[in-house]
Amino acid sequence: GGFICLLTLALRRFSFKDSIQTQKNIEKITPTKLIYSLYKHKLILLKMTIVIGTSYLTYSVSFIMFNALIPIISDNELADMMKSTTLLLIFDLLCFPICGRVAENFSPRKVMFFALSAFMLFLIIFWRYIPLFSFNYIFVLRIILFIIGVLYSCPLILWCYRQISSDDRYILVGTAHVIGGSIIGKLSVAISLFILNQYSNYIHIVYYLNFLIVVAIVALYFSRD
Repeated sequence: GGFICLLTLALRRFSFKDSIQTQKNIEKITPTKLIYSLYKHKLILLKMTIVIGTSYLTYSVSFIMFNALIPIISDNELADMMKSTTLLLIFDLLCFPICGRVAENFSPRKVMFFALSAFMLFLIIFWRYIPLFSFNYIFVLRIILFIIGVLYSCPLILWCYRQISSDDRYILVGTAHVIGGSIIGKLSVAISLFILNQYSNYIHIVYYLNFLIVVAIVALYFSRD
């Protein structure tokens, strides 16, 4: 992650040679200043890490977690789950432009706040009954959660850039993406499977997911609009 950030900084140096002012701003960023900037904006970086990591979480639930958990807690086959994942990937290409058009008419923070609240509400209502659902019902639920996740992700970058006004905000946002995606997003499935194995109760997983979502909602509440 750190190597990618430094590589991004180097690429920016060579990508903006025609822009004198931009080049001057980039040349001001040294490794020492970068570390200082990370420390100076540590609270903002923490909020962005949580919020960005939660966007990875919404995708993990729809695409990965259902594939891993549904065959264990229900009679649905893994092969059917994988087929529906392929359909979701196709649907992904169509959903982003539509949700982006909708999201651009509202405040990024309000859109993300609404999307997370809706995501949590659907988990609370339907998670308990997942083992009783047929494949079609589960597929519809995955589509709904996926659309909510896309709606949450569309204004994410714009929200991040509004949190920091300094010249090195791109590096800070990139760092938040690396940390949030690695800690919250990618580990969520493994932690959920650990919870299922530890307590032998899939209901405990929704407690963990909703805890992360509540933390992200609090981070959004105390952020810039």
